[in-house]
Amino acid sequence: MGDGSSVTGQVERYEIAMGKMYVLYEGINEGLFWEAGIPEEVAIVQLRFEQYLKEGYIACRIEKNSHRGVQTVEFDPQAEEIILLPMLEGG
Repeated sequence: MGDGSSVTGQVERYEIAMGKMYVLYEGINEGLFWEAGIPEEVAIVQLRFEQYLKEGYIACRIEKNSHRGVQTVEFDPQAEEIILLPMLEGG
């Protein structure tokens, strides 16, 4: 504006929560992706998550800020990253 004042527009920012789940094991490297706002995608990945847990896999949710894995037994559609690993047999 010519009088020295200015107009500042506000821009709204929308972020879509995109999650990823990886299954790591010998010969298996499956990656699944979903958007938290799309129930169909969430349901498909949640079903696979539960199937792997029944097969004995351990699920770790990777924390965004620390990049540390926290073991979980419940699927969280808001999780940014989940990694599934088979139980190791010791002896």
